[in-house]
Amino acid sequence: MVRPHVQGPRITRREAMRLLGFGAGASVLALVDPLQAVTSAAFQPGRSARLPSFPSGAIIRTLLNDIAPEAMGAGAVLFHEHLSARWGRPQHFTDDVGLIAEEVRSSGTDGIACIVDAGHPDIGRNIDALRRIATESGIPIVARPLGRPPKRRAAPPARRTPTHCPGRAPSLRCAALGAQPPGRARS
Repeated sequence: MVRPHVQGPRITRREAMRLLGFGAGASVLALVDPLQAVTSAAFQPGRSARLPSFPSGAIIRTLLNDIAPEAMGAGAVLFHEHLSARWGRPQHFTDDVGLIAEEVRSSGTDGIACIVDAGHPDIGRNIDALRRIATESGIPIVARPLGRPPKRRAAPPARRTPTHCPGRAPSLRCAALGAQPPGRARS
């Protein structure tokens, strides 16, 4: 049997046990004082959050109106959401605009300042539903422009290799099928 060559750093058993010990210690700390464990991991002392800077006159074009970036304050932006999409189905839960508007409104109370909907007409996005969600929730929504849908990337060359593999470069598919790259004998 030919064993595959594994690349990357190798660690000793002692180092692995040390890493496991650190993980166990962190979990005990979380049991003793969960808030301290989370806050110490999330915040570094001596650093303060800075708001991003924008060029003078910059705007964010939402479905309902243009807003200045400063109007969002320190709120978070969800930048790849699908608030209205059918995904080829006759019905989808996003058809319930009232429910989605309520969820978006709730996200606003949790600190979300703006949502960017990444939908496209090809997946069943309904722009009127997005406008209604923005109106009812009070959260600005930016919609992806209606240009062409994003191009699908071709598979990497290793995945395009034919499954029979003779005379071809080795690939993951060849290995999965048990084919040997040229010049290597089975053992």
